[in-house]
Amino acid sequence: MEGLHILVAAGLLALYWWYKRFFENWNSQFLTYVLVGVGSVFLAFPIILSFYLSDYRYRLWIIQGPAPFDKMGGGPFLIGKAISWLIIGFGLIIVGLQLRLHADKKSKSG
Repeated sequence: MEGLHILVAAGLLALYWWYKRFFENWNSQFLTYVLVGVGSVFLAFPIILSFYLSDYRYRLWIIQGPAPFDKMGGGPFLIGKAISWLIIGFGLIIVGLQLRLHADKKSKSG
């Protein structure tokens, strides 16, 4: 699980540096909205998951399913997934807002 977090963090940093290098004069509104929107969806995943798993019968139906779903009953798995979704969501939102701030600084100075 930790390797996934490192991979996501490296990907977000690579996206940020790539954007700063190649698209400094490009209008950053679209990319900012996409990153913040996708980040918001990732932040909503734990809430949606808690609503789906609040019904005991539905939870048992999911747990007795095929391979990826049979591990969804365990607490550590669900906590790990929720934490990783929150980290990815906050990371995307922070990168999107940083790109927006960087573009605003460039437009004011130049």
